[in-house]
Amino acid sequence: TVSSLTYTLAANPANVASVTFTLSATGATKVRVSGDGGTTWFNCDSAISGVNVTACATSGLAIASMSTLQIVATE
Repeated sequence: TVSSLTYTLAANPANVASVTFTLSATGATKVRVSGDGGTTWFNCDSAISGVNVTACATSGLAIASMSTLQIVATE
C-alpha cells in the first residue's frame, strides 16, 4: 500500500519534477513510478529509505499526459 503521496512541480509547472510517498512495508529495493498508464517508467531505487521514497525524479512527466499514477515496489 502507498500513502502520503505528494508531488513537486518542475520549474515549468506543466511538469512534475518528483514524487514522494510512503510504502506500507520495509524491504523494497526496486521502485518504479509511471504517470502515463505504464508507457514511461521512472526508476526510484536511489530514493528509497526504509518505507519512504523521497523525491523520486520524474522529469519529463507532463501533467497533461497523466492518466493513472502507478507505483510498483519489489524486494
